[in-house]
Amino acid sequence: MSEKRVCVQCGKQFVLSDSEVSFYQSKNLSLPKRCKTCREMNKAKKTNQSVGYKNYTVKRHVNNRKSFAFKIIIIAAAFLAAIFNLEFIPNSSAVIVCVASLSAILFLWLYGRSIYIEEFDTTPYKYTFYDTNSMVSHYVKHGEQVSCESMEDYLLKANLVILNPSALKRIQKDGDTAYFCPKTGEFVVVAKAGYIRTYFKADMRYFNKQ
Repeated sequence: MSEKRVCVQCGKQFVLSDSEVSFYQSKNLSLPKRCKTCREMNKAKKTNQSVGYKNYTVKRHVNNRKSFAFKIIIIAAAFLAAIFNLEFIPNSSAVIVCVASLSAILFLWLYGRSIYIEEFDTTPYKYTFYDTNSMVSHYVKHGEQVSCESMEDYLLKANLVILNPSALKRIQKDGDTAYFCPKTGEFVVVAKAGYIRTYFKADMRYFNKQ
């Protein structure tokens, strides 16, 4: 009595169990056209809208500490180099050194620019991080790697990996659960306590080591 169907949203095949088919038929309801993952994602979005979600105007200012450290080092090196070269070599060479140093500073300044995090409601999501600081730090570190334009997108995609029926699942030695999607390389770890530890891209070898 179980039935195989193709999700109209993601195009993947899914199976409705006997009990699910019986339930929908007993309620005179049409069988789902979407897989469980897409249904849960849509439900989360609807819940998000029902609580009046808005992009808050208040933003958290997060500095990339590594980039900031590079800036300080380069500025100090450029300053010392400029002083040294201005005193001991011709002015033309000193100008070249200064221009090169300033270009490096500008590059690092743009590359290591600050990131602004928009606040959002996390209650619609089944899984979230331990606290805001943890979520922000992991988003800053891995957000671009997993092609996320916002921290909410980062949390949503992590949830989709966990809820993806085709994702590989592995219980780690410490009791945490690792999820891995071979096609996309997405890797999520959920702590034994039920919160997300991290989300980034890895490979099968890394997943098997965990």
